[in-house]
Amino acid sequence: MSQPVVLVGRRPPALDDPAGQEAASAGAQVVSTAYDAPDFGEVAAQADGFVFSGGFSADQLAKASRCKIVARDGIGFDGVDIGAATKQGVWVTIIPDALIDDVADVTLMLLTAANRRLVFLDGSTRRGEWRQAATDLVANPPRKLNGATLGLVGLGRIGRAVAQRARGFGLRIIAADPVATAESAAAARAELTSLDELLEQSDFVSIHTPLLPTTRHLIGEAQLRRMKRTAVLINTSRGPVVDEQALIAALREGTIRAAGLDVFEQEPVDPANALLTMPNVVVTPHIASVSDVSNVERRREAAREVMRVLRGEAPRREAVVNKELFDVLGQLG
Repeated sequence: MSQPVVLVGRRPPALDDPAGQEAASAGAQVVSTAYDAPDFGEVAAQADGFVFSGGFSADQLAKASRCKIVARDGIGFDGVDIGAATKQGVWVTIIPDALIDDVADVTLMLLTAANRRLVFLDGSTRRGEWRQAATDLVANPPRKLNGATLGLVGLGRIGRAVAQRARGFGLRIIAADPVATAESAAAARAELTSLDELLEQSDFVSIHTPLLPTTRHLIGEAQLRRMKRTAVLINTSRGPVVDEQALIAALREGTIRAAGLDVFEQEPVDPANALLTMPNVVVTPHIASVSDVSNVERRREAAREVMRVLRGEAPRREAVVNKELFDVLGQLG
């Protein structure tokens, strides 16, 4: 076989990132371009596999006739046209485990920051409003974590990692996940319950579910009204899992107390978004998976999946999104 070509797609393009280094060390020729670059089609036509961030459309796939795999360097895959990739016989993989710790850490950061009104207190202290800020917090105190209930909407890898950390704060853990097993819940020391019961019981609700047709606006007006008025909502999964307009209304009306958000329905978030002006909301720019270690490992791991396929092997089953290709291509994972 001739030397395989791996396209490393980034904005801006870079040949020296960890994905390119990993692929080159495994014997691939590495090329790099951004997906909106004028030469994308020309370069994509030569590529046997892709390492990419963000989405991957049917039009982009159509320009990659040699492509065998597109490996995303993240956990989500809602921006990828899975149907088009499967029809074309192209594996789609994600990073199932390299980013878990970072997202779990940020989840607890947002939970404690929103609960303790960190942004409000920081700003008040810097403005010299020491007594006013203290008086306000005493009048509207945060929920003590020890003994409170954390509801996890989704008990996959990240949900379980959040549960592990939350136990250190003394939080009781409950979870709603239609595919979670009794064994996985027991390992996480979480009590499985329905979504409605979770919303009604929880002092903190943290979302850890992928964006699918069935989970879009999973948390809307009706669900927010089931929550305690003192509850805090945390979302580090995907913005559209929450109906943003319903969330804005709930925060304004006091249906829930606060929110901590790393993700939004529109990204980058509109500067005019009302959530950005609310003192009971803590926001970050979809960076929960970022750290010094994960920045490198996520790219290397994606490149490893590409090189497995280009050597004639199947990618790891746990990394594959379109698992039906195991049967279609007659390969075992």
